[in-house]
Amino acid sequence: MPDPIAMAKALGCAAAAAAVLVLLCGWPWRAPGPARVRAGWVLGLAAGIYLGCRILDLWPHWPPREDQDRFLIILLPAVLLVELIAALPRMPAWLAWGLRVLIAMAAARVLLHGSVYVTNSPGAIPRWSPGEARLWLASLAISLVAAWVLLALLVRRRPGIVLPTAMAVTLVAASLTVMLSGYATGGQLGLPLAGALGGAGLTSLAIRKTEMPITWVGPAVVGLFGLLTIGHFFGQLTLVHATLLFTAPLCCWVPELPYIQRFGPKLKAATSVAVVVLMVGLVVMRAQRTFIADMNATSNSDPDDTTEQDYMQFGR
Repeated sequence: MPDPIAMAKALGCAAAAAAVLVLLCGWPWRAPGPARVRAGWVLGLAAGIYLGCRILDLWPHWPPREDQDRFLIILLPAVLLVELIAALPRMPAWLAWGLRVLIAMAAARVLLHGSVYVTNSPGAIPRWSPGEARLWLASLAISLVAAWVLLALLVRRRPGIVLPTAMAVTLVAASLTVMLSGYATGGQLGLPLAGALGGAGLTSLAIRKTEMPITWVGPAVVGLFGLLTIGHFFGQLTLVHATLLFTAPLCCWVPELPYIQRFGPKLKAATSVAVVVLMVGLVVMRAQRTFIADMNATSNSDPDDTTEQDYMQFGR
């Protein structure tokens, strides 16, 4: 199993790196420019993610040959670049969102490239028929776009650290669930992003003269999407658990429902975080019970049936 000390170190270092960059770009001791704040969030998340991956020994191979490599070399840099472009002054919103939609449309296909689902190797038969592939990829793209838009709208409606906190909690829970679902190295990918998001969110409290940017939403939601896609298609993460974890941050819309929206700001914030924590906590507990049951079943079987690949699946 992965080293918990290394994971804690990665979380802390990712948070520190993101906090420093957000603080430097925000300049809390002078009037910070909105463009600098938006760019600071993107740069902070990028620094935290890749520093954490280096600490966890998850540095990608070049050229990319596995799902994790495509996640870290192609998908995340693409969304970070798009958000940096969106942070430019006077950038048209339609152009920024057009680029985001393109990222969402390509995300699942990039992660699944060369896999048994969509393989184009000579003589190989993909697990999905062309029709099934189109249905899966379209459904995943629509889900990612919908979550991206809803979370961005919520940031505009209720700026603050509640939503980044809820997303960071969800990322940690998703990482644990993927690890418990038989893909330890893939599961660790979400920890640096969670740490960076938490560090940037806490630091933003010192920058009160600008509104919360939405440039962090892209890396966060695409990172969560990528983590869960990897866990489901390359690990043993169930579709139910993946769906619950992906929709958990959207539960922050609950305080906007009738009657509940009459609550004060602090009670709304507490309700949002409580609903998300409860939802992801139940998923993690369920995954842990399944993991323990599988381990007990394995220990009662013939030990000779356990191969080196079984151990490699839980870490490297």
